[in-house]
Amino acid sequence: MSYRGEGTMDRRRFLWDWVDEHHPEAFEARGYPALKSPSLRAEALTALVEHLGITRLVAWQRRLPETIERWLDNPDRHSPHVDEIALELALGFDWDVISGLSLAEYDVLLNRLGAMCDPLGGNTQDRTTDEYEGSPTLMDISLRRLAYLKGSSKQRQRLALALARKRDRAVAGAA
Repeated sequence: MSYRGEGTMDRRRFLWDWVDEHHPEAFEARGYPALKSPSLRAEALTALVEHLGITRLVAWQRRLPETIERWLDNPDRHSPHVDEIALELALGFDWDVISGLSLAEYDVLLNRLGAMCDPLGGNTQDRTTDEYEGSPTLMDISLRRLAYLKGSSKQRQRLALALARKRDRAVAGAA
């Protein structure tokens, strides 16, 4: 297990892999009560400090103990691992799944949506109702768009804004 990066995801991966290697029983009980153990948290902090090659003072200044506590308090939210099935459902705008994504999964969702030509399924095609083209034109809305529209306006706005911010950062980074 070797993660030398200083990034948050690198630290999370190291932490989760360390817990899995040294305390596999922590993931067995529902709700993961063993992750809230003060001794496990102290061991995890020591392991992360040693891994990063920093002093305890630097770890304290970076608020690493509080960060580890937050990660271990809510492992479903802060896990660095990605559930591909959940991502596929989220790409189809299953709003219950989207609300349950971890931060890493939500970031991957935004990346995948950002790579699409029409991430929110807004493209519509004109079609007529009969073969003689005598009827008024109707809009054919994609199933993805219908699923997107099933979310509340707050959910849709939050996702659209996050996607726009992600794209803006990508453009700024490329420039």
